[in-house]
Amino acid sequence: MRYLLVVFAVLHGICHLPGFAVNWRLMAMPELLFRTTILQGQVDLGETGIRVWGVIWLALAVAFAVLAVGVWSRASWWLLMAPVAVGFSALCCVLALPEARLGLAANLLLLALVCAAFRFPGGSPAVRHPGLERLWNSAPAGSGAVFDPNAVPEAGLAYLQHAVAPGTPLAAAVRLRMHGEIKLGRWHPFHAEQVIIPGRGMIWAANVSMFGLPVLGADQVLDGAGRMDWKILDTVPVMHAEGPDTSRSGAGRLMGEMAAWLPSALCNGGAEWLTADSEHSRFRLAWFGEKTELTVVFSPEGGVSAFWFPRWGNPDGGKARYIDFGVVVEQERTFGGYTLPSRVRAGWYYGTDRFAESDFFHATIDSAEFR
Repeated sequence: MRYLLVVFAVLHGICHLPGFAVNWRLMAMPELLFRTTILQGQVDLGETGIRVWGVIWLALAVAFAVLAVGVWSRASWWLLMAPVAVGFSALCCVLALPEARLGLAANLLLLALVCAAFRFPGGSPAVRHPGLERLWNSAPAGSGAVFDPNAVPEAGLAYLQHAVAPGTPLAAAVRLRMHGEIKLGRWHPFHAEQVIIPGRGMIWAANVSMFGLPVLGADQVLDGAGRMDWKILDTVPVMHAEGPDTSRSGAGRLMGEMAAWLPSALCNGGAEWLTADSEHSRFRLAWFGEKTELTVVFSPEGGVSAFWFPRWGNPDGGKARYIDFGVVVEQERTFGGYTLPSRVRAGWYYGTDRFAESDFFHATIDSAEFR
């Protein structure tokens, strides 16, 4: 869909060029005769005015070429540019009727393609968050250490031997790309990227399609400070949160996702292993003053079926407090020696009847890159 939109934008821009060339008498076309009037002959612009009118058509041709570049590169600004360019083009076509009737129809089709681009795989704008790149580029160089099961406490063997292949380099950071759906009143599709670095924190940046409009932003917790910022079309703010409660909740989320998607962080003293049996493994993590005990639940086949831990939050709108938060693992996949949850669903009140109704996050991991 993205490629179709690029091609159509380029062709639509080319179709605007005769409006410039004819009005400047640079070329003649039997189906587009030179005249100084618009609006079906009701308004006479004169020689100078018709040249200005020609420049407008040229500007629209350039605008659609730029729009095509924006769509191709997945720059977020094309989301704002597309309706503006289509709107001005449609207005010019109305003023230039009846010759521009096909152009008017083309604008309607282009608008439909813009809307459809958010609903088909590969059509969504890229996740572009400057902090995400900075965080990833700040990842420390690998220590050169590799996973050695003999160096793992007995309580951690079941999980780490499942999650990390022997001899795998112990990564200091992970970058995930994912897609799924998130429940914000109703379910909405999203594409996201996430960077996790235990010594710094994490950023989860995404674009979410809500009623056909892209909402872009990020949840982050860096150096102990949590923050959430989301904007429609990357311009109009719709959500902002920060402060102690946001930071504590974000720290809990970081530790849970670090355990699931960066198990190397649990090696070499990164976790305090508590107990383990054939069905569970429990360990404690601490990050910037926030401590939590996490439980890994094993399936009968020996894989991971869930993670759960007390997380600070107020999903019911009441006073913030610790509530059991769960991540149910529906599928696993191996990336570069790490066996990670690759399809998950998450929500509050894990272990209770309320978990099903508070389930709000479904995600599939498309790729995982380690440093």
